Amino acid sequence: QTKQRTDYTIDLLHTNKDKDRQNILVCNDLARKYRTKTNQLEMKHQQLTNLHSDFENKVHQKELEENRIKKELGELAMALHLESQKAKSDMNQFLTVMNRDRTQTIKHDLEQKQQFEEQLNQTSIHVKNYDLERRRLSADVTLHRSMLDLKQREALRRIVDTKNRLEKIYTKQRELNKNAAVAEQDRRATELITKMADIENRRTNLMNQYLNEKTERNEEREVTGANKAKVRHAEHEIRQHEDHLRHFQKTVNKNEEVAHDLRKSVQEADIERRKKEQEVQQLKEELVRKKRLDAIHIREEIANAEREEKELEQQIIKEKSKLDKLHVKCEDNYLRLLKQREQIRETKNLLQTHQREHERLLRVHVRSQSLQSLNNI
Repeated sequence: QTKQRTDYTIDLLHTNKDKDRQNILVCNDLARKYRTKTNQLEMKHQQLTNLHSDFENKVHQKELEENRIKKELGELAMALHLESQKAKSDMNQFLTVMNRDRTQTIKHDLEQKQQFEEQLNQTSIHVKNYDLERRRLSADVTLHRSMLDLKQREALRRIVDTKNRLEKIYTKQRELNKNAAVAEQDRRATELITKMADIENRRTNLMNQYLNEKTERNEEREVTGANKAKVRHAEHEIRQHEDHLRHFQKTVNKNEEVAHDLRKSVQEADIERRKKEQEVQQLKEELVRKKRLDAIHIREEIANAEREEKELEQQIIKEKSKLDKLHVKCEDNYLRLLKQREQIRETKNLLQTHQREHERLLRVHVRSQSLQSLNNI
C-alpha cells in the first residue's frame, strides 16, 4: 500500500511537471512573441522619432503611416491584451492547480506522516511484543530446563533408590538364608536334644521304677517267708525277665517310633528346606525380573528425557528462527522508513522547485504587465 501511494505520488509529480513544462513553454512562447512585438514597437518608435525629424516635409505621409502604425499597434495591443488575459487565465488556472496540488501534497504528506507515525508505533509495539515474547520464551526454556533437570535428578534418585533397595534385598536375602539355615539347624538340634532328653528321662524313669519295684518285691519276699522265697523268687525273676523283655520290647518299639518320628521330621525338614529353596529361587527370579523391569523403566525414562531435550532444542530452534524473522522484519520496516523519508525529502525538494518556478513565472507576468502599462502610457 505504501508503494502504491508512493507510485501515485510520483505519477502525480510527473504529471504536474509535464503540465508545468507545457505552461512554461506557452509562457516562453508568449514572452518571445511579446519581445518580438516589443522590439517591433521599439523599432516603430525609432521610426516615429526619425519621422518626427522629417515631420515638416512628410507630415501628411507620416500621419497616414502613424495612423496605420497606431492601427497595427491597436491590433497588437488587442492581441497582447487577449494574450495577457489568456496568460492570466492560464496563470490563475496554474495557480489553482498548484494550490490544489500543494493542498493535496500537504494533505498526503500529513497522511503519510500519520501513517509513518502509526507504523513506527506499530513497529515499537512489535518490538515490545517481540521483547516480551523473547523473555517469555527464555523463561519457558529456563523452566523447561529446570523441569528436565528435576526429572533427570528424579530418575537418578530412583535409580539410586532401586540400587539401594536391591542391595537391601540382597542383604536381607543373605540374612534370611543364613537365619533360615541356622534356625533349621537349631530347630533340628533342639528337636533331637529334646527327643534324646525325653528318651533318657523315660529310660531313667523306667530304671527307677524297676529298682523301686525290685526293692518292694525283695521286701515282700523277705516278709513272705523263706520257704516260698526261692520259688517265688524264681517265678518272680522269670516274670521280671518277662517284664524286662516286654519293657525293653516296648522301649525298643518306642525308640523305633521315635526314630520313625525323627525320620519323618527329617523328611519334613527336607521338604521345608526344598520349599524354602524354591521360595529363595522365586525371590531370585523376582529380583532378576525386577532388575529387568527397572532397567527397562530406566531406559524408558532416559529415552523420554532425551526426547524431551530434543523437543526442547527443536522448540528453541523454531523460536530462534521466529526471532530472526522478527529481526529481519524490523530491519525491513526501518529501511522502508528511511526510503519513505528520502522520498518525502525528494517530494519536498520538487515542491520547493515548483514554488520557485511559480514565483519566477509570477515575476515574469508582473514584468510583462509593467511593460504593457508603460507601452500604453
